[in-house]
Amino acid sequence: YGNVLILHKNGKRYLAFYTEPNKHGASPLRIELNPTDFGKFNNLLTTLESIILANMLRIVRIDHAVDLELPLDLIHQSLIAPRKRLEEKYTATKLTGLYFGGKPELYNIYDKALKLKTPGPLTRVELRQYRHKVPYNQFSQLPMYLNHNPFAHLKFIQPSENSNLTRGDKVIADSLLLLMKERGAQGVYKHLNSDGRFLHRFRKVLEKPLYIPDLDSIYQADLRDFFEPNNLSI
Repeated sequence: YGNVLILHKNGKRYLAFYTEPNKHGASPLRIELNPTDFGKFNNLLTTLESIILANMLRIVRIDHAVDLELPLDLIHQSLIAPRKRLEEKYTATKLTGLYFGGKPELYNIYDKALKLKTPGPLTRVELRQYRHKVPYNQFSQLPMYLNHNPFAHLKFIQPSENSNLTRGDKVIADSLLLLMKERGAQGVYKHLNSDGRFLHRFRKVLEKPLYIPDLDSIYQADLRDFFEPNNLSI
């Protein structure tokens, strides 16, 4: 970067400014921040407006996140992200992270309890979007995320525990359960989805786990807390 200015508050970084000359010789200003550091949207807006006209800002990266009080291993066994490749991260033999896809759209799912060094369990489910993958890329459009579900393409599955399954379906469900514990749901999905019909083929023996909460509901509740009771007109 050409020039860097980092502002700290109470010993913690909360605003960073960068300029970097581009091929046209201009040096556009880049601002990096975490909105949650400002508590409420109006605090963020007031801070930015004291420096620059916020409505001039274009968003080139946005991270959407929710925290689940569930172990990462359980997420690994039940989560699939169709059309995304998976990379698993381990420390020694412990699973610490799952990365679905890559730039410009990446799901980063990791053991947040391990990162914070707290007892847990706590898993962060995060979607990072860059450039053209940012759904609403103007600062003035931020409130539109109140009607947006960034996790709509994630699917949670588990073999059915329905006692009414036929004997044949019960054998299939038990086999899938063993495979998903060993390889993770995404690994099983990729292995058995060569014809693109995995979810259809096993629809009788798969169901959504009851222990998985609705990610969108958590996300929207956090956003409402961030925006309200502020005036959303910007």
